[in-house]
Amino acid sequence: MPLLNDLLTAENLIDAMTEAGYAISIADATQVDMPLIYVNQVFCEITGYALDEVRGKNCRFLHGMDTESSAVEKMRNAIQNKQSCQVTLTNYTKNSQAYKVQLSLTPVFDEKDRLRLYVGFHQDVTQLEQLEYSLKSKKKELEIISSSINDGLLVKNSKGEVLEANPASQEILGLSLSELVDKPLLDPSWKTIHRDGSDYPSEEHPSTKVLKTGQPVYKQEMGVYKPDNSISWIQINSLPLKNEGLQSAAVISTFTDVTSLRNTENKLQKTNRLLQEKSDKLNTLSRSFEQAQKIASVGHWILEWPSKKLIWSDEVFRILGELPQSFQITYKTFLSFVPLDERQALMDEFSQSIQERREYTFKHRILRKNGETRFMLERGFHDFDEKGQIKRSVGTINDVTEQHKKDFQIASYVELINRQLIMSRTDLTGKIVEVSDFFCEISGYRREELIGQCHNIVRHPEMTTEVFSDLWTIIKRTETWEGELKNLRKDGSYYWIETRISPEYDHLGNHIGYVSISIDITAQKSLEEIAIRDEMTGLYNRRFYNQNIHQEIRRAKRQGLWLCFMMLDADNFKKYNDTYGHQAGDEVLKTLAMVLKKVFRRAGDYCFRLGGEEFAVLFEVEHQKDGEIMAEEVCKAIYDQAIEHSGNAPWMRLTVSIGVMLMDPLNNYVEEEIYKYADEALYRAKDAGRNRVMMVEEHLPELF
Repeated sequence: MPLLNDLLTAENLIDAMTEAGYAISIADATQVDMPLIYVNQVFCEITGYALDEVRGKNCRFLHGMDTESSAVEKMRNAIQNKQSCQVTLTNYTKNSQAYKVQLSLTPVFDEKDRLRLYVGFHQDVTQLEQLEYSLKSKKKELEIISSSINDGLLVKNSKGEVLEANPASQEILGLSLSELVDKPLLDPSWKTIHRDGSDYPSEEHPSTKVLKTGQPVYKQEMGVYKPDNSISWIQINSLPLKNEGLQSAAVISTFTDVTSLRNTENKLQKTNRLLQEKSDKLNTLSRSFEQAQKIASVGHWILEWPSKKLIWSDEVFRILGELPQSFQITYKTFLSFVPLDERQALMDEFSQSIQERREYTFKHRILRKNGETRFMLERGFHDFDEKGQIKRSVGTINDVTEQHKKDFQIASYVELINRQLIMSRTDLTGKIVEVSDFFCEISGYRREELIGQCHNIVRHPEMTTEVFSDLWTIIKRTETWEGELKNLRKDGSYYWIETRISPEYDHLGNHIGYVSISIDITAQKSLEEIAIRDEMTGLYNRRFYNQNIHQEIRRAKRQGLWLCFMMLDADNFKKYNDTYGHQAGDEVLKTLAMVLKKVFRRAGDYCFRLGGEEFAVLFEVEHQKDGEIMAEEVCKAIYDQAIEHSGNAPWMRLTVSIGVMLMDPLNNYVEEEIYKYADEALYRAKDAGRNRVMMVEEHLPELF
């Protein structure tokens, strides 16, 4: 029982790894094909196979068409050399679902150094890779918005490494994008400090707190050393970007350069300390300082603890929405402007900062008497005497309402693009690299079904190759293409979009792809379609013929094709109505339309009902003779319907007469005369006995 003994010896290890979420497989290395002799429950849950289904099989039964050959080769070499190895590869579950697994293979030898077993530790990393991919895909979405704002913006992954930085952040931090990207918070060159000059530990960084707690952090201030050893003071807001499991997968931080504000506050502190010694300069300094506060929307206050006297600048009155010196200043009065649900938290923070002898920063709302809500950033510090008794508290109040609105707008814009616009981004070859949620919703495809595909996946067969050829010609010149496209949903239905496709550039100005922004115009196109369709047959009407004949002639000439205009008329149709009734006559007209649709089903074929029993078709042929062949096919197809018509001797069934005009791509034609010549050929067909095709003689059409 040597193999069983080996398994029992490893029992504790297997239990521990199972608890840690690892799938475990054990193969018998003494047999040629190294069959599996044991797998744990986690292995079965990941693969969908039961133990009895895998016992005796080699692990390669999990491989599929996308399994990485390099990983397989690495495992094969390790096994041949009786060595350990670690690979990441794609396996397939019992229901053929691909998943990504990180596999560690370890050989087990007996006391005589003979290879007995191979133990595999499998960790499913599918979700992790999907999260990382989703995060990177969002980077470009943010670039469009972030490049337009003056505040800095950083996106960091779950490890705290910078993924993206907008131009403003690069300017504020004095670092280029290449110097910022992939730089973790623990990087020794990333030196940050508190307002008192002490180091700012990475665990206290707003991004770290957000990733740890999943909660946003607002208005944190720190000093950041730039490469020239100068310090930029920034005020940070950090928000979590959560995955589908509502776990923090990344964090987005916006920050404002408050270096000038920080300097102003330093001057304020210095001024307050010198007030007692330089009272003769008080008025001048006070007026200058009040003006600075008004410009910066920053008010200051001083609380003298021995006397319990509180004073604050006129700007505090203005921030509260009151006239300067319009009421008696007390702490209780100030608290009356703070909403009840935030009041206690502010009082607790103030008291705790005194107990801990530290500065404090607190963001809260105030409610003005006129009902307006404003957002405040309150900061303060405390002075203590030599006995440790508090002497005074000094602080500032900053109206940050506009910044709060900016933060909200950024989040709203991202959401708007994602949910309200049909947006896609492609590389230079047209492969889709990102789509908005609304693109997925209107097309019926999941995001993973669209990524990596061309837009042909939603191309409607009625859209001609010429449209897309013109589109690519324009955008390859790095110009913008605008137009309307008919697209095909996954379920086979269609929708219309009005779209604008523009070139996309990276931060260095390199052309990297294209961005398409579209709106849904299906309802509008449906109304237009009603206006150009015959209600009974569904064919195009005379109005649509008049609108399109010019562009169809031009298109046929550009492509060097013959354009054929065919008119047909049901023979003795009045007698049919008189004999069988108008309702039966309507059914005949529908049948004629059905035959035309069946014969002419290419994207560039147009069938019309011109009026009464008169129909027409506009189509292209490569050779002149093909036009007459198609007309004869229509004539025969209608004859073969074998619709009884006793008034149409000698055939006694429904027939049609057809007139055909072929237009040489090398000639120009008077458009208004095309209809006339085809109509004359039609009536020559009737005069010649009906149930036949007559061509317009080549010398008849008027050329110009």
